[in-house]
Amino acid sequence: MTQSTPLALSTIEDILVASKDGSLRHIPVDVYKNAPKIEWVEIKDEQQQGHICFTTNNGYRPFNLYGPAVTKVLPWNIQSAKLPKSCQNIELGPGYWIDLRKLRVETNRFAQSLEHSPIASPDGQLSPCDAWLPQDALSQLKLTPEDNLYIVSWSQQHNSSGDYQINYLSAEQLAKCQLLEQPAHEKEKTLVEQYFIDAGVQTGVLYPQVNSSKSHVHSDVTGEGGDNFDIANFFVLCCVVNLASFD
Repeated sequence: MTQSTPLALSTIEDILVASKDGSLRHIPVDVYKNAPKIEWVEIKDEQQQGHICFTTNNGYRPFNLYGPAVTKVLPWNIQSAKLPKSCQNIELGPGYWIDLRKLRVETNRFAQSLEHSPIASPDGQLSPCDAWLPQDALSQLKLTPEDNLYIVSWSQQHNSSGDYQINYLSAEQLAKCQLLEQPAHEKEKTLVEQYFIDAGVQTGVLYPQVNSSKSHVHSDVTGEGGDNFDIANFFVLCCVVNLASFD
């Protein structure tokens, strides 16, 4: 008989993903940080360096990737994506943009202002804005993509400079992550099912109150709540993403 193993969530950088098929999987930070890095930015002396993958032909960040912590990556986004040389053999697929920076208290406004600005041409002139989806691509917004994940995170856990990166975790790689199906995972599953899946909450953070019999859930809908689960020894603060909310 296989021994039931408690879930080992160790950092806010870990992610619990609730998929459309009803499965709940744990993605440790080292798994997605070691997935192909398709975009990264380093900011030195207020200058942006690195490789930008998701821009339009005229150098704008596509507007459908603005703002939300979780949104869809569309075929239209992939058409103009510019992979770095180290990732030329990767075939990107439609999926989900997960911006962990939105769930972090230390969100850096300077980095946001850079990202939301178009990339100027060498002569300093801005190209016409082409960040809105064209009319013939608007129907893609209604599509439900596979569970390919584009995970945006700070390059370091405590980031003050605005450096970030985007790692691509394919649906096949996600399927290899730990599935929360053992009895030892029942408490975590119940919390996610109640406060995220049942409530239709798309994303939030989950953590236990230290030295308390009540666990706390923070999300963009539920606010703060608790159930009588003594889970302080099970896991610490982590991110939860409910892809089933896109159905």
